[in-house]
Amino acid sequence: MQRRSPMIKPAETDERPRVLYVDDQVGNLTVFRASLRAAADICTAGSGQEALAMMAEAPYPIVISDQRMDGMTGSELLTQIRKRYPSTVRILLTAYSDFNALTEAINEGRIARFVRKPWNREEMFAIIQDAWTLHQQVRQRRAHQ
Repeated sequence: MQRRSPMIKPAETDERPRVLYVDDQVGNLTVFRASLRAAADICTAGSGQEALAMMAEAPYPIVISDQRMDGMTGSELLTQIRKRYPSTVRILLTAYSDFNALTEAINEGRIARFVRKPWNREEMFAIIQDAWTLHQQVRQRRAHQ
């Protein structure tokens, strides 16, 4: 039996949340994966294009993306993911206060949540669990339609 962090409850199906974390800073990818591997199965992508390629192979129920990346911003990536994979829970992570971009992303439904850097490990555990619960609810609702 797998050990789980006492801070996060197992999902009803006893599946672990699968999270794709996207950031163009290699150090951030490493820290995120190492810090949160007790909460979820964490995969990482170093760009928006890499994330889209990974989603095409096996969609992830939760995508957390940094906003400021070269080539494609996090909100641009999450917009594309929303169009292609609407049941994916999308979370935007940023250290910057670009309130216009954030307001637009939230209002257009591109993101379920905004998280400010630096993030707190325990808070991120809870955010991942909330996103996993939301994803399962959406999946169940669609199965009953």
